Amino acid sequence: MLDFIVLGIIPGTNFIITLPVIIIGFCSVIIVVLTYFETRRYLRSRVSVDQTSDLNSATA
Repeated sequence: MLDFIVLGIIPGTNFIITLPVIIIGFCSVIIVVLTYFETRRYLRSRVSVDQTSDLNSATA
């Protein structure tokens, strides 16, 4: 069974793990994670800017 795993063949399936598959999967995960955190950061900064402008207009 160890021979199958070393060759990149997952036992019981027809799926073969190769280096390009690993690289594409890793890059996809990194892109999704970075997009998630950048979107959260953008929305937080947008909300804080809106609250600051509301405070400035209320005090003026």
